Amino acid sequence: MNTPTQDALRHTIKSGDVLITDAEIACLAHYARKASDAAEIGAGFGVMTGILLATLHRSAHRSAHLLSIDPFLPDSMNPNLHATQQQCANNALAIASWLRPDAMKDIVWALRATTSAQAAQDHVSTLDLIVIDGDHHYDAVLQDFQLWSPKLRTDGYILIHDSRRLADAPNGAYAQGWPGPTDFIERYIKTQQHDWWRVCDTAYSFTVIRRHSFHEEEPCD
Repeated sequence: MNTPTQDALRHTIKSGDVLITDAEIACLAHYARKASDAAEIGAGFGVMTGILLATLHRSAHRSAHLLSIDPFLPDSMNPNLHATQQQCANNALAIASWLRPDAMKDIVWALRATTSAQAAQDHVSTLDLIVIDGDHHYDAVLQDFQLWSPKLRTDGYILIHDSRRLADAPNGAYAQGWPGPTDFIERYIKTQQHDWWRVCDTAYSFTVIRRHSFHEEEPCD
């Protein structure tokens, strides 16, 4: 399998719309390899989709499953970014095939142009991995989490993108994250009273969370 980097992915899809760093690529691939059933909230230009397609775990006895969701509206933080479903599909397949020539073997992929709420209502099976990178306003991130986290298996992971914004970042500028996802981690995950979730890993703007074990502090790995 080829080693993904930001520059290599840009070359593969012949576009600068690769809004993920090398550290985040490695993080996403690492947790995808642990998962067979995943959902991606906010597929966008299909870059993370392609990485997931290539790295999700599958075996001779079990196919992998990926559900990718996006309403394909202008980006919530930068309206000049506006992916289409066709762009997403083309980029995802190009990246997946470059990373792993047999990427589409033994995997079931659904790319749905719909809202997170509608997709969550329709999706009934459990998941090993959830990637949240949709609408970046606080209420939207919280809603995505509340809709999808009940579908996660006990030992599964949730990756929140753009959630580690620098404290001294100027208003309106991207700085290792956006306010909404960052506030969600700081105000909801880290300060919640029920103590069900904890941060177990980070990579640039990614925050990785999993259910807290009351018996022992289990590392992400």
